[in-house]
Amino acid sequence: MDFFKRYPLLATILTLCVVAFAAETFFMFRERTQDKATLATLDKSQVQLAKVLASEVAPTDANKVAAQSNLDALDKRYDEIINALSHTGTSIPAAPSGIPELQVQINQYVNAMKDLCKTKKVLLPSPDFTFGMGQYYGPTAKTPATDKVPVVFRQLYSLRYILENLIKYKGDEQKMMLVSVDREDVTATGANSATQTAAKETFTVPPLVSVRGPKIDTLAFRIVFIGLTADTRSLLNILAQFQLPLLVRSIDVEPAKPELMAQAESLAHPGGALSPVSSANTTIAGREPVIKDNLSQFTVIIEYFTVQAANP
Repeated sequence: MDFFKRYPLLATILTLCVVAFAAETFFMFRERTQDKATLATLDKSQVQLAKVLASEVAPTDANKVAAQSNLDALDKRYDEIINALSHTGTSIPAAPSGIPELQVQINQYVNAMKDLCKTKKVLLPSPDFTFGMGQYYGPTAKTPATDKVPVVFRQLYSLRYILENLIKYKGDEQKMMLVSVDREDVTATGANSATQTAAKETFTVPPLVSVRGPKIDTLAFRIVFIGLTADTRSLLNILAQFQLPLLVRSIDVEPAKPELMAQAESLAHPGGALSPVSSANTTIAGREPVIKDNLSQFTVIIEYFTVQAANP
C-alpha cells in the first residue's frame, strides 16, 4: 500500500498494463479455441466432399422413367410451338423462276428505295448506297447460284418490307439517315467470295442473339439508322403486327455522330448550306429522342424465320 501511496501514477500504469495483458491473454485463448473448431468443421466438410466425389450414384429405374417422361413432354411442347409458328404471319410470295427475273427485282428494289428516301428526305451515306444488295447490284454484281435464288429473294422481300415501314412513317420535317443495311451472306463460299462492297453489307448474327435452332431457320438483317425514338417505336409496332414472320432480336442505341449527318447532307445538297443536324428535334409533338435534344443512332437486328412443322 505504501508503494501505491508513494507512487500513485506509476502504480496506476502498472495496474492497467496487468489488466490489458490479462484481457489480451483471454482473447487470444478464445480465438484459438474458435480456430480449432473452424478447422475441425473444415476437415469434416472436406472428408464429406471427398466421399461424395468418390461415390457413383446410379440412377434408379424410377428416376430414369421420370427423366424420360420429362424429355417427352418437352419435345411435345416444342413441337406444339413449332406448329403454331408455322401458321403465323403472311408467307413471302413465290420466288422468281430464274436469275434474270431476280436481278430485275433487285434493280427495282434499289431504285425504288432511292426514290422513297428522296421523297421522304432520308439521307444516305453515299449516292451508290444499295440498301444491302450491293452484292447483286451494279457493274460488279455477282450472280447467285440457281439454288440460292429463293433465299436471296426472301432477303430482298424482307429488306424492302422493313425499310419501307421504317421510312414511310417518318415525319416530313424530321431528320433521318440510313447508316448501313446489312444481311447475312448466304452465297459466298471459297473462290466465289463476296466483293468489297458486299463485305460491307453482310454480317454474321451472334449465336446468342439468333433464334436459329432445330426446325427453325432464320435470315438476319442489321439496320443502322439515325433518327428519333418514335421512328424505332413505329417500326417495332408494325413488325409486331406479324404481317411477315420477323422478330426483333436486339436494339442498341448511342448518340448520333453529327459528322455523319453533315457528310450525308453535303452529298445530298452539294454546294448548299447545311442545316444544323440537331435542330427541330423536339418541335414535333410526341417525337422525343432517346438523348434529349439530339438524334440517336439505332442498330436493330431483325430475323426472318421459317419453321419446319413437326410430324403429327
